[in-house]
Amino acid sequence: MTDNRSKFSAARTLLIAACCAVTVSCASTNNAEPLNAGVLPSDTMLRGKVTRPVGLLFTGMDSDGDSVTSRIELIEAIPLHWARIDTASKGDVGAVSIAEWSQVTMGDRNALPNYLSFDADLNGRITRLEFEQRLIAEFEASDLNSDGSIGRSELLYSLPDPRQATQGELWQANSTSSPSGPNGGRSNRNGNGQRRPVSR
Repeated sequence: MTDNRSKFSAARTLLIAACCAVTVSCASTNNAEPLNAGVLPSDTMLRGKVTRPVGLLFTGMDSDGDSVTSRIELIEAIPLHWARIDTASKGDVGAVSIAEWSQVTMGDRNALPNYLSFDADLNGRITRLEFEQRLIAEFEASDLNSDGSIGRSELLYSLPDPRQATQGELWQANSTSSPSGPNGGRSNRNGNGQRRPVSR
């Protein structure tokens, strides 16, 4: 009788252990993330299109709402944007004024083209002429078919897949100022190697 009870007790213990194992397994399966969870959004983003900050500026210049920004609309918009920057009507502005304008129009104080891109003579000040010439250069670089206007598709480009792209391709994709690359291809130091002053 004692042997039978021992066998029964052992069998019951094994059954309870088996049930617990099945319960834990089911719980783990229900809580587990699906296969490749988190990979799809990343891949989808890599296959998408993006625009440079200056693209936001150009779309805002589309005064007639036809989803195309013409050169005429650009020329008409430049004085309006300059008036927002040169609020004191001094004729030239510094880095802080450009940064504040960039924050409003392109979403970030450091968006390119930045004040280094606009400062053609490297004197630390940006005139209306420098401002205008730089925006025209940006417009012409974005006008891929050279028809004098920029459609929305011309402002988009594909990001290279970082898993396959070279370092140079990634650098180019991260450069948000196409005519001359980051900082407009300019240094923030003067000819003597000294850092140029940041002015308003």
